[in-house]
Amino acid sequence: MFKIVKFKLSMWQWSAVVAGLMGVALLGGVLFAVAFVPSSISQKVQNKIGELTAKPSVRFDNVVSEWTKFETAYLTLERTEVILGEVDGSATGGGIDQFGDTLIYAAANGLIGFLDLASNTIEYSDVRVPMDYDHVRREYLNENLSFNQNWYRVTDILVSPIAGTERAFLYATHHLFTPEDEKICLYVSRTEIEKSSNEIQFVSGDWEVVSKLDACVNMAKRDWRFNGHMTGGRMSLVDDTQMLVTVGTFGIGNFEGEWDAVQADSGNHLGKIVALNLETRETSVYASGFRNPQGLAFDGQGRLWETEHAALSGDEVNLIEPGLDYGWPNVSYGFDYGSPRKELELNPVQGRHEGYAKPMFSFVPTIGISHVIPIDGLEGFELWDGDVLILSLKEKTIFRLRPDDGRIVYAEALYMDRRMRDGLVLNNGWIAALTGANSVVFIRRFEEGNSAQAQAIDISGYDAITPLEQKASDFEKEFSWGRMLFSGSCATCHEISEAAKVGPGLKGVMGRPIGKFGDYPFSDALAQKSGKWTNKKMNAFIANPDGFAKGTTMPHVSDNIGKYEREAIIEYLHELK
Repeated sequence: MFKIVKFKLSMWQWSAVVAGLMGVALLGGVLFAVAFVPSSISQKVQNKIGELTAKPSVRFDNVVSEWTKFETAYLTLERTEVILGEVDGSATGGGIDQFGDTLIYAAANGLIGFLDLASNTIEYSDVRVPMDYDHVRREYLNENLSFNQNWYRVTDILVSPIAGTERAFLYATHHLFTPEDEKICLYVSRTEIEKSSNEIQFVSGDWEVVSKLDACVNMAKRDWRFNGHMTGGRMSLVDDTQMLVTVGTFGIGNFEGEWDAVQADSGNHLGKIVALNLETRETSVYASGFRNPQGLAFDGQGRLWETEHAALSGDEVNLIEPGLDYGWPNVSYGFDYGSPRKELELNPVQGRHEGYAKPMFSFVPTIGISHVIPIDGLEGFELWDGDVLILSLKEKTIFRLRPDDGRIVYAEALYMDRRMRDGLVLNNGWIAALTGANSVVFIRRFEEGNSAQAQAIDISGYDAITPLEQKASDFEKEFSWGRMLFSGSCATCHEISEAAKVGPGLKGVMGRPIGKFGDYPFSDALAQKSGKWTNKKMNAFIANPDGFAKGTTMPHVSDNIGKYEREAIIEYLHELK
């Protein structure tokens, strides 16, 4: 666990604390009352609860984050966590990189923040990644119920210093919806930033499109189903003139069944690592055979590491050679989604990875793999030299992998209690990891007797973030709370139509017989349950799937889905008629 966060309180801030405690009491009254209101207005009450509880705001200008010592197999380390502010509403994604002493953060919705570790300040710019986030969601995407709005997002950022100047290119990979053709494509865009008066500023704030990759989804033709979490979008520089970009399959393979569209010879960029010439803007396929490549980084030996989500098990860690095919969708150490598992349709030998370039390591079961951070020549981390750190979303863990003589000999799990999305080694020797909780975890070597180690990080500037958090909260009020909860917690596995995905389609599920729908292969645990889906039964199932039906393959949904969130989701399910 992390030890965070002390606040420096003035007299007026103590008054704010008292007012906040009174607000908690008021919220308690609202929570008590919700159980007694008619179902026709309960959504409104639940929406209000969502506004008050879903994402707490930063309340004070200074936040002090203390370091906590922890042990690993080889090293004694310490970590702390710095909050970035709840500026992106329900969206998930984003990325981090550094320019000098400043950590740059792009939120999933395109907001860009600067965490200056020299002056210990945080601020956000008016400049946003050019994805027209608010307008596109409000005007085009919201009216289509099957669209998962949480996954329209920024996927990565990358800073490329411009030699001989105090400037750098800031690159972003992001989605962009174009109404004229109703497509969402993966773009690489860039703008210029510069160091000025010890601050990072945008030169003009104008963005240029470097590449519209051949990785597009026609939303109207797909009934607005959008698997944007399977975009990939990680960038890595080869040199000043060439970039590599990972591109996922957008679920067109095993979710949509269009296997030809994600093959090595498909003629598009889906499931590929793409080489992008930054001068000519020409693209070429660097390597192929990837499902959802989340990580990409060169190590100190010039080797290129890639990490990717598999389907049901088989997350991969690959060493990439140009021109090779790494197997997806034809082979995988994992299976496809199903109950309890489904054969991968094209794999001639299930659970084997024959005939294609093999991964260096595969995680079975899945860890929800994300980025990879090579450790090379890092002072204080000599015992980790040559290792790679693998970040995990699902397991909330950093795995330290030891390569040795062409293979991985072990994986040490360092539990972080946070979904770990992006990361890098900073110029000051710290390891930084972006979490799914709108924060950055910093890790450094602990040195006994060094008084500097006891110094906490005191970041100021949060007062200016509060209006951005309020704006994000106000924006989310325009959308159904139940639908947004469903999108964030259920849509990965379930369609709102009758079509099966990982789980059965949920159109008309309320009042339907439990464990019986079409030819979907329900687990025995659910198939043997009697009765129909009522509010009470669905609530119990979402709260504790295995407790409701011992042996079900339905996973635990989320620790953040409580009683009122479950009620909002169930009300939304009633709308799917």
